[in-house]
Amino acid sequence: MAAELRGVLDRIRLHDYLPVLLQNGFDSWDVVCDISEDDMAHLGFKLGHRRILQREIAATRGTSYGQSLASDSTDRSPHATPTPEDSSRAHSTSPLRAEERKKRRYRRKPRPDINAPKKPKTAYVNFADTQRTDPAINAQSFVAIAREVGRRWQALPPEKKHVWECQAARDMQEYEAQMDEYKTTENYRRYQNYLKTFAHNQSRPKRSRSGHRPSAEHDRKSRSNSSDTLSNGTEETSSRPDSGSRKHDECHVAFQLAMQELSVRRDEIMALGVPRFDRHHLPPRDKTCKAAMSCRVGTGSLFFLVREEHLQEMLDHVYTSETIEPFPLMLVFLLAAVGAHYDVECMTDIERHGLFVSAVLMFESDFSSVLDHRAMWVFALLSIHSILEKHVVARHTVDVYLLLRD
Repeated sequence: MAAELRGVLDRIRLHDYLPVLLQNGFDSWDVVCDISEDDMAHLGFKLGHRRILQREIAATRGTSYGQSLASDSTDRSPHATPTPEDSSRAHSTSPLRAEERKKRRYRRKPRPDINAPKKPKTAYVNFADTQRTDPAINAQSFVAIAREVGRRWQALPPEKKHVWECQAARDMQEYEAQMDEYKTTENYRRYQNYLKTFAHNQSRPKRSRSGHRPSAEHDRKSRSNSSDTLSNGTEETSSRPDSGSRKHDECHVAFQLAMQELSVRRDEIMALGVPRFDRHHLPPRDKTCKAAMSCRVGTGSLFFLVREEHLQEMLDHVYTSETIEPFPLMLVFLLAAVGAHYDVECMTDIERHGLFVSAVLMFESDFSSVLDHRAMWVFALLSIHSILEKHVVARHTVDVYLLLRD
């Protein structure tokens, strides 16, 4: 059995790892086929060598490399540079596999659930983390550390090893209890919906860059109607397309995905302790008016977002009316959040973040079911804001804006 393992490692030029594999219980090729990414990391496998081994395991199992192990769950570090040795060994595979790798496209992966309980480490990983605090071990190379930690784990008396395993088992039981409780929460439900919309969005074909664009006359009328809508927010919601239409499905999926990403961005900013604004707690009028006007001037060369007289009407409505309509209030918050990027002296970053968070919360609670011209211009503002913030949520908000605009 060890002879087969030695032969495979010699063939793929990873024979240097044979001793550390044998010392840690990987004494046959069948056992190595069940090795995990964490195991290889703790045994000192270089990233390039892990991929070579994973491809060989995939070939043995008759599956594609993308399906083997959990290789897609760990990305290569953006700062990692392959060594010449890694490159030569990677190119030692067959021409057919090299051609398959060239054709293999990157698949986006869903973001992890930041609210879920963290899965505990195994007994061996906890033991290894403790051993690495020993200066005598920490001063060695990574491969030497993995070899020494594996040797100590194998030599550990059964009663001491049992202590580590019992602690890991208790941690796992606590994790499972936390997961059972977490599955009853709104955050879990939202994440499951996100996974569904993400999978749907990944399966749909990409929109053509050379697709049909609306005529200039249609574009002018659309902008005019949208600007009028911004002033009062009372226009009836336009009828949606037939639920079976492809365009509606694409728009709905993109909208759901964008809302999920916006909620994550909102939670990130709220964690900074930003202020919350609403009809009862308005930001200072002079700052808001100055920022909103800066948005109109700053974006005027690119977008026609709102006419000056309509913007002034909305500001007067928000700050002088006894009953404030939610849609103009939300738009004023968004316009001011965008404008604060163009006039950085009109308000602080904390106030600007508070306006954005407040607008997103209002949109989620009052207008998340609206997919008409009003939503188009809201997503135009969200897109501009995200681009100015240099945040990746912009690609989702822009997608929704373009779908609604078409």
